[in-house]
Amino acid sequence: MTQLVSVTARGLLDAWERAQGAAPVLRPLLVLEAVTHEDAAALAALPLGVRDRLLLDLRRSALGERMACEAHCPACAEHIEFDVSTPALTCDAASAAEQRFEIEHEGWRIVFRVPTTADLIGCAGQGDDVARRIALECVQEARWSSVEVARETLPDAALEAVGERCAALDPQADIELDLTCPACGHGWRSPFDIAAFLWSEIEAWAVRMLGEIHVIASGYGWSEADILNLSPSRRRYYLERLEA
Repeated sequence: MTQLVSVTARGLLDAWERAQGAAPVLRPLLVLEAVTHEDAAALAALPLGVRDRLLLDLRRSALGERMACEAHCPACAEHIEFDVSTPALTCDAASAAEQRFEIEHEGWRIVFRVPTTADLIGCAGQGDDVARRIALECVQEARWSSVEVARETLPDAALEAVGERCAALDPQADIELDLTCPACGHGWRSPFDIAAFLWSEIEAWAVRMLGEIHVIASGYGWSEADILNLSPSRRRYYLERLEA
C-alpha cells in the first residue's frame, strides 16, 4: 500500500520546484513522488480516490487539517468564505485500479474499472467532453445482446452510467461540498478538487518560505539547509528578531 514518508520543509520545497513547470495534471504525481516511495508511473496507475486520499494525508501532515476555502453563490454571486477539514473530506477509496466491475444498461453489458490519473493524462487536450472520454478509457468490454462490440460504439447514456457507477465505487475521487449562501439562502453542491487546491497552497507556502529564507540568510548568514532544518516556531522567532 502506498503511504507517505516523513514530510519535511526541504522535501516539500523540492517537490514544488520540480512540479511547478509541469502540466496541472502531472503536478500531484510529482509532489506525491517526493513524499512516498513510489515513482510517478506507479502513482499514475492508482485509482483517483487513492491519489486524493494521499493528497489529503499530505495536506494534513504538511500544512494542518484546517483548510480555508471560498466560493461564489451561483444564485446571487455573493463571495463566501468557509473552512473544511481534511478528516471531513476523507472517505472510502477504490482498492485497486485493475479491479473489474460490471453494469447492465438498456441492453448493454459493460465491464469497466475505475479511473486513474493516467486516464486524465491520456484525455488531456482532447476536447471538452472529458467525462465521456475518461469513461470510455475505463471500459474494458462492451456487449450488445451478448455480442461483443467496440467500446467506441457505446451511446452517451451508457457511458454516463459508467461514470456514475465509477463515482459510487470511488467516492473519494468525487468529493462535493454542501454549501449555503448566507446572503440569499441558496443551497448548492460544489465539487472540491484537492489536487488543484493543494497545489495552490503549496505554491503560496513555497513563495512565503523562500522569502523567510532570504530574510534569515541575509540577517544571520546561515545556509538554506540550516534554515530549513529549523522548526517553524524557531524560524518565526528569528524573523521576528530581524524585524524588531
